[in-house]
Amino acid sequence: MKKNRGQDVEVYFFGPGVELVGKPSDKVKEALTMLRNAEVYGGYCPFNAQQFDVESAVSGEGLHGEPAGEALVRLIEEGYQVVGY
Repeated sequence: MKKNRGQDVEVYFFGPGVELVGKPSDKVKEALTMLRNAEVYGGYCPFNAQQFDVESAVSGEGLHGEPAGEALVRLIEEGYQVVGY
């Protein structure tokens, strides 16, 4: 979306998604590299990172820690369309 349409995109990881980033498979590593290369910024829930004991690994991916509720409100207020999987 960012590359093809010039739209601003942000990815936010919460719940089990934080563990996927903290203990990534090769496919997840590849996806994170693609996001960085495309300058797509993202965040994660620090509480989930603590819960899954992956705080240092997740923050090392260049993501910012922001509680899920705060991130959701911020993204909506900034006009993002929130899509969840």
